[in-house]
Amino acid sequence: MKKEKTNKNGLYYLLSFLFPFAIILGVFAINGLDLFGDQTVLIGDAGAQYYPFLMMLRQTVREGGSLLYTWKAGLGISLLPMISYYISSPLNLISILLPEGWIRVWLMLAVCIRYGIAGLSFTVMVRTIKPKLTVFAPLFGTVFALCSWTLLSYWQIIWMDTVSLTPLVLAGLIRAVRDRDYRLYPIALAVSLFCNFYIGFITCMMTGFCWIGLMIVLRKPLREIPKEAGRFIGLSVISAAMCALFFIPVLLEISNAARANSGTLSFTRFYESLPRLLGQFASLIFPIVNNHPPSLASSMLVLMLPLPFLTVKKIDLRERIFCFAMTCFLLFSLWYEPLNIMWHGFHFPGGTVDRFAYLVPLMLAYMGWRYTECLAEEKVSVRELIVSLLLTLPLPVLVLICAAKVGSTDIPLVSALYVALYLGLYGLRIAKPQKRGWFTAGLVLMVIGEVALNSYSHVMRQSYTNPYLVKNEYIDAAAQKIKSEWDPMRVSRTGVASLNSFGNFELLLGVPCGSSSFNSLNKRDLQEMCIMLGFEHAHDSCYYKYHAASPLIAQLLN
Repeated sequence: MKKEKTNKNGLYYLLSFLFPFAIILGVFAINGLDLFGDQTVLIGDAGAQYYPFLMMLRQTVREGGSLLYTWKAGLGISLLPMISYYISSPLNLISILLPEGWIRVWLMLAVCIRYGIAGLSFTVMVRTIKPKLTVFAPLFGTVFALCSWTLLSYWQIIWMDTVSLTPLVLAGLIRAVRDRDYRLYPIALAVSLFCNFYIGFITCMMTGFCWIGLMIVLRKPLREIPKEAGRFIGLSVISAAMCALFFIPVLLEISNAARANSGTLSFTRFYESLPRLLGQFASLIFPIVNNHPPSLASSMLVLMLPLPFLTVKKIDLRERIFCFAMTCFLLFSLWYEPLNIMWHGFHFPGGTVDRFAYLVPLMLAYMGWRYTECLAEEKVSVRELIVSLLLTLPLPVLVLICAAKVGSTDIPLVSALYVALYLGLYGLRIAKPQKRGWFTAGLVLMVIGEVALNSYSHVMRQSYTNPYLVKNEYIDAAAQKIKSEWDPMRVSRTGVASLNSFGNFELLLGVPCGSSSFNSLNKRDLQEMCIMLGFEHAHDSCYYKYHAASPLIAQLLN
């Protein structure tokens, strides 16, 4: 019996990985990304920053160059902080071992793997709550893995590893506090911080709040709280110490960056309107990138279940209250500026904002899974049936009204149809418990279908052919001319003009001593020097680039 149970759990672990992996791979194939066409996952900063830096590191390692400093990027850059900040993910570092022609295909597959890891991590987390898995674990794991926030961030190959590992870190925390099993938490948190210290900080914040929740849910006596806090802090410090060599240099580097802490905190500022924020939960919304409010959609199902979740007596009342309150707190943090900045380490994020927004779909998926598992195990009275079904409607109805009012989606009826179908399925499960197989099969098909449709909609609307990665005869000829005329004994600055506003495309062309740099770690004093020398730049930003020098500057620089 134990062996059969282990085999079934192994199957559900496999499905947890395969569901999101297969869906996103299919969506990439339909949209013609990398292996399947001329479009690419390397859009935005991925093509302008991360991929060029990765190729530069690959060349440096293969040539036996220094990993401390290089002159290949812009006017010089500290290489170790750059590696830690941008490309420390093991999935990215594998690219160093591959032939150049395989790298873009591998990076696309690595994106799919990250989504699979997110689903798998979710299943590991929920198994700490309920050892015997069912198909609902991989199903709700897929809902989290392919929520709108992660779909719009598929090109964030520097963040998504840490996002995917967040449920695994929380699983380790639960085991450490509840079972005194200290193996998983420090290792998972260390890997999370190693992959990206920025999102790793957000993970640390979440573990802090969840630790408080565990103290409440597990009813820890007050006299034990100091010891528990000591264990929690000690394990967290051990995790940080494991990868301190990598993220301490980048912390020192980013403190002097031109973009550091640019912004003025207002204690009376709320982002957008509350209806606009709530409208972002509807399926098939118009994607919002690099602006408030964040895209929060995952499945209409998880919007239907938080209120019924509060009524399940089998779940400890403290757990129900904490999960719901934590979700509300996260939503309020997305709306209220001081709390939003707190989640970002008291730092005003540039570019992509609301970087902790993926925690809201995570909490919704957990509450949805918890309710569905309990529903599958217990019988309910007619009164409880009516109450549960009525409570599934307020949140999705409110979201659809807000979405229609603010124009978050032009097809709210599709989301309304999903709500009606889910309502029918859960009504069938409650009214006729013997039809469990039909309920499970219907739920799997509907959720996978909704998530796949939402995934296609999001990827399709932001896919394009990255101009940095397309061969251009004019630019190639200019780069070749620079390389043929370059004299290493002469002080000079070189560059390749481009129609693009910024980017590290010179690294892809192999231009010696190129003068362009798009890097969040560019120092403030270097930016000021570029201003004096006449470089094209942006104040309080992270780029400077080639620009034809004035006669005076050219004369001064010989």
